[in-house]
Parts: sequence; structure tokens; C-alpha cells
Amino acid sequence: MVKPEFIVGVIGNIITILLCASPALTLWKVVKKKISAEGYDAVPHMCQLVCRSLWVLYGILVPVDAGLLIITVNSVGVLSQIIYLIIYLVYAPIHKKVKSLMLVGLMNICFPGLAIALSVFVFHEKHFYKIYETGQVN
Repeated sequence: MVKPEFIVGVIGNIITILLCASPALTLWKVVKKKISAEGYDAVPHMCQLVCRSLWVLYGILVPVDAGLLIITVNSVGVLSQIIYLIIYLVYAPIHKKVKSLMLVGLMNICFPGLAIALSVFVFHEKHFYKIYETGQVN
């Protein structure tokens, strides 16, 4: 028998995936008309990418079944944000491309890399589970 919590989680995942698809219409107009992405800002997508990447890391580290729902919805979010950023970088003016690539490198490579390194090397598995179960860092 499927737990009600799981059903609510799946419904939440579906709604969140639809939310991830919301900028697709704007980007479709940019691609279809082959216009510049000058009036379009990539920073929200960069922030979403780093946020969803960290949620995927959290879903991997969670020692309960809820990790599956967290990983699936945020993996779809990571994929959609990467696609949006690639489309933006293809159609953005050159000065915005340089700025955006620097921000992507800083926000989406260095910061999650640091978080992963800290999670793996500093916070040992036993210590992490103690934090997860109690909610307190001791």
C-alpha cells in the first residue's frame, strides 16, 4: 500500500516540475525568432541551478525514503536550468556572455563543489546522520 505522504510528495513533484517549465515559453520565443536575449536575465536560473544542485546533494545524503522524491524533482530542475542557461548563452550579447560565464563558474561550480567537499570530507557519515536525526549540531 502506498503511503499518503508519498502521494502528496508525487503531486508536489509534478507541480514543481511544471514550475520549472514556466520560463520555457519565453526562451522558445528567443529561439524561434533568433533574437538576442538582451532583455532576459540569467541570474535567476543560475540561482535556481545552485539551489537545486544542493537539494540533489541533500537528497543523496538523506538516510530515508524521502530522498528519492527530493532527488527526482530537483534533478529535473537542474536539467531544465542547465538547458535554459545554455539557450541564454547562445543568444546573449557577448558582454553578457562573459559576465554570465563568470557567474556560472563561481555560483554553480565553485560553491556546490565546496559544499560537496565539506559534506564528504569534513562531515563524516555518522556525524551527518546525528545532525539529521536531532536537528542540532553538537
